[in-house]
Amino acid sequence: MTMRISHEAIYQYIYVLPRGELKRTLIKALRQERKYRRKKQRHGNVDETRGKIADMLSIEERPKEVADRTVPGHWEGDLIMGKYKRTALGTLVERTTRKTILIPLGDEKDAERVRRAYVKELRALPKEMVKTLTHDVKYPFFSKSI
Repeated sequence: MTMRISHEAIYQYIYVLPRGELKRTLIKALRQERKYRRKKQRHGNVDETRGKIADMLSIEERPKEVADRTVPGHWEGDLIMGKYKRTALGTLVERTTRKTILIPLGDEKDAERVRRAYVKELRALPKEMVKTLTHDVKYPFFSKSI
Protein backbone atom coordinates (compact mmCIF):
# COMPACT_ATOMS: atom_id res chain seq x y z
CA MET A 1 0.00 0.00 0.00
CA THR A 2 2.99 2.31 0.36
CA MET A 3 3.74 2.19 -3.36
CA ARG A 4 1.68 3.98 -5.97
CA ILE A 5 1.66 3.79 -9.74
CA SER A 6 0.53 6.48 -12.14
CA HIS A 7 -2.12 5.95 -14.78
CA GLU A 8 0.45 6.93 -17.41
CA ALA A 9 2.70 4.02 -16.43
CA ILE A 10 -0.24 1.62 -16.73
CA TYR A 11 -1.16 2.92 -20.18
CA GLN A 12 2.44 2.73 -21.37
CA TYR A 13 2.65 -0.86 -20.21
CA ILE A 14 -0.61 -1.84 -21.90
CA TYR A 15 0.14 -0.16 -25.21
CA VAL A 16 3.84 -0.99 -25.52
CA LEU A 17 4.65 -4.33 -23.94
CA PRO A 18 1.89 -6.97 -24.28
CA ARG A 19 1.15 -8.88 -27.47
CA GLY A 20 -1.70 -11.09 -28.70
CA GLU A 21 -4.48 -12.23 -26.38
CA LEU A 22 -3.01 -10.51 -23.31
CA LYS A 23 -3.09 -7.14 -25.06
CA ARG A 24 -6.72 -7.67 -26.20
CA THR A 25 -7.76 -8.59 -22.65
CA LEU A 26 -6.03 -5.55 -21.14
CA ILE A 27 -7.50 -3.15 -23.72
CA LYS A 28 -11.03 -4.47 -23.01
CA ALA A 29 -10.50 -3.53 -19.35
CA LEU A 30 -9.81 0.10 -20.26
CA ARG A 31 -12.49 2.76 -20.05
CA GLN A 32 -12.15 3.40 -23.79
CA GLU A 33 -11.25 0.30 -25.77
CA ARG A 34 -8.78 1.86 -28.19
CA LYS A 35 -6.19 -0.36 -29.82
CA TYR A 36 -3.67 2.48 -30.09
CA ARG A 37 -3.04 5.66 -28.17
CA ARG A 38 -3.86 8.85 -29.97
CA LYS A 39 -1.04 11.30 -30.49
CA LYS A 40 -1.53 14.68 -28.87
CA GLN A 41 -2.80 17.29 -31.28
CA ARG A 42 -0.72 20.41 -31.80
CA HIS A 43 -2.83 23.50 -32.02
CA GLY A 44 -1.83 26.87 -33.38
CA ASN A 45 1.31 28.03 -35.11
CA VAL A 46 4.24 25.61 -35.01
CA ASP A 47 6.70 28.53 -34.96
CA GLU A 48 5.05 30.09 -31.92
CA THR A 49 7.39 32.23 -29.85
CA ARG A 50 5.15 32.86 -26.84
CA GLY A 51 7.10 32.36 -23.64
CA LYS A 52 10.47 32.78 -25.36
CA ILE A 53 12.95 35.48 -24.42
CA ALA A 54 13.97 37.71 -27.29
CA ASP A 55 17.74 37.68 -27.99
CA MET A 56 18.32 34.99 -25.37
CA LEU A 57 21.87 33.66 -25.31
CA SER A 58 22.52 29.96 -25.07
CA ILE A 59 24.43 28.69 -22.05
CA GLU A 60 27.09 27.41 -24.46
CA GLU A 61 27.79 31.01 -25.52
CA ARG A 62 29.16 31.92 -22.10
CA PRO A 63 32.86 32.80 -21.99
CA LYS A 64 35.24 29.85 -21.46
CA GLU A 65 36.38 31.33 -18.15
CA VAL A 66 32.89 30.69 -16.76
CA ALA A 67 33.17 26.94 -17.32
CA ASP A 68 36.74 26.86 -15.94
CA ARG A 69 35.68 28.65 -12.74
CA THR A 70 39.05 30.43 -12.75
CA VAL A 71 37.86 34.04 -12.91
CA PRO A 72 35.44 35.32 -10.25
CA GLY A 73 32.41 37.39 -11.21
CA HIS A 74 30.23 34.82 -12.94
CA TRP A 75 26.99 34.13 -11.07
CA GLU A 76 24.27 31.50 -11.22
CA GLY A 77 20.75 32.39 -10.11
CA ASP A 78 17.87 30.23 -9.04
CA LEU A 79 14.44 30.61 -7.49
CA ILE A 80 13.27 28.53 -4.55
CA MET A 81 9.51 28.41 -4.16
CA GLY A 82 7.88 28.07 -0.75
CA LYS A 83 4.99 25.88 0.26
CA TYR A 84 2.03 26.23 -2.11
CA LYS A 85 4.18 28.72 -4.09
CA ARG A 86 3.11 31.50 -1.73
CA THR A 87 6.62 32.80 -1.10
CA ALA A 88 9.93 32.69 -2.90
CA LEU A 89 13.64 32.99 -2.18
CA GLY A 90 16.13 34.04 -4.83
CA THR A 91 19.65 32.63 -4.73
CA LEU A 92 22.81 33.92 -6.36
CA VAL A 93 25.94 31.77 -6.26
CA GLU A 94 29.32 32.94 -7.55
CA ARG A 95 30.87 30.07 -9.51
CA THR A 96 34.50 30.48 -8.41
CA THR A 97 34.30 31.52 -4.75
CA ARG A 98 30.88 29.87 -4.14
CA LYS A 99 29.75 33.03 -2.34
CA THR A 100 26.00 32.72 -1.91
CA ILE A 101 23.50 35.55 -1.64
CA LEU A 102 19.96 34.78 -0.48
CA ILE A 103 17.27 37.26 -1.52
CA PRO A 104 13.91 36.97 0.29
CA LEU A 105 11.20 37.78 -2.24
CA GLY A 106 8.05 37.03 -0.23
CA ASP A 107 5.03 36.89 -2.50
CA GLU A 108 6.62 39.25 -5.05
CA LYS A 109 7.98 36.62 -7.40
CA ASP A 110 7.07 37.84 -10.89
CA ALA A 111 9.93 38.21 -13.36
CA GLU A 112 10.28 41.99 -13.13
CA ARG A 113 10.39 42.11 -9.32
CA VAL A 114 12.85 39.23 -9.14
CA ARG A 115 15.07 40.96 -11.72
CA ARG A 116 15.00 44.21 -9.71
CA ALA A 117 15.86 42.37 -6.48
CA TYR A 118 18.79 40.60 -8.16
CA VAL A 119 20.09 43.82 -9.69
CA LYS A 120 19.86 45.58 -6.31
CA GLU A 121 21.97 42.86 -4.67
CA LEU A 122 24.52 42.71 -7.49
CA ARG A 123 24.97 46.50 -7.59
CA ALA A 124 26.05 46.37 -3.94
CA LEU A 125 29.07 44.27 -5.00
CA PRO A 126 32.28 45.66 -6.55
CA LYS A 127 32.07 45.90 -10.36
CA GLU A 128 34.93 43.39 -10.76
CA MET A 129 32.79 40.76 -9.00
CA VAL A 130 29.84 41.01 -11.42
CA LYS A 131 30.45 39.93 -15.00
CA THR A 132 27.69 37.50 -16.04
CA LEU A 133 24.59 35.94 -14.56
CA THR A 134 23.12 32.65 -15.73
CA HIS A 135 19.67 31.90 -14.40
CA ASP A 136 17.87 28.58 -14.15
CA VAL A 137 16.11 27.82 -17.46
CA LYS A 138 12.83 27.12 -15.72
CA TYR A 139 12.62 30.75 -14.66
CA PRO A 140 14.71 32.59 -17.29
CA PHE A 141 14.73 36.21 -16.17
CA PHE A 142 18.07 37.19 -17.67
CA SER A 143 19.44 36.66 -21.12
CA LYS A 144 22.56 38.79 -21.41
CA SER A 145 25.72 39.66 -19.54
CA ILE A 146 25.35 42.28 -16.85
